[in-house]
Amino acid sequence: MKLTTAKLITIYSLFLCFPRIVNGASTPAGIPDKAITDVIEMEATLAKACVAGNAEAYAVALADDFIGINSDGTSEAKKPYIDELRSGTFECSRYEARSVSCQKVGEGIVYHAIISQTATWNGTDCSGQYRLTSVWVIRSGQWVCICNQWTTIQKP
Repeated sequence: MKLTTAKLITIYSLFLCFPRIVNGASTPAGIPDKAITDVIEMEATLAKACVAGNAEAYAVALADDFIGINSDGTSEAKKPYIDELRSGTFECSRYEARSVSCQKVGEGIVYHAIISQTATWNGTDCSGQYRLTSVWVIRSGQWVCICNQWTTIQKP
């Protein structure tokens, strides 16, 4: 079996991170394992907000200096990223995450998932499967997402 980076990250997350979440341990960096659970819950909240068209959930969760990297390689700052949801330019009717894993890195958490979504952007179908990577840090006592990247998973 060929071990890709994604498989290694998944194996790492399942065997090293998950038992720590269950046992409530913390890392030497001082990030409690509950933080991983919190980030996973915040990502799930954003998934629901996306389907509901709730831009306010994104306004709270994204850092002011947030940068989103789209699957086509373009990037967006927080305001345009949120405005596309608020205006209806981006509409999502299904957003499902699987193969979720997290890594603690310094004082931050890197979230990985495969997202299956049914959506349109500017009236054009952009449904599909994507790899999502988000980076979360604590600012003013609250976890916020400072960046994310969406990568299209090509059909075989």
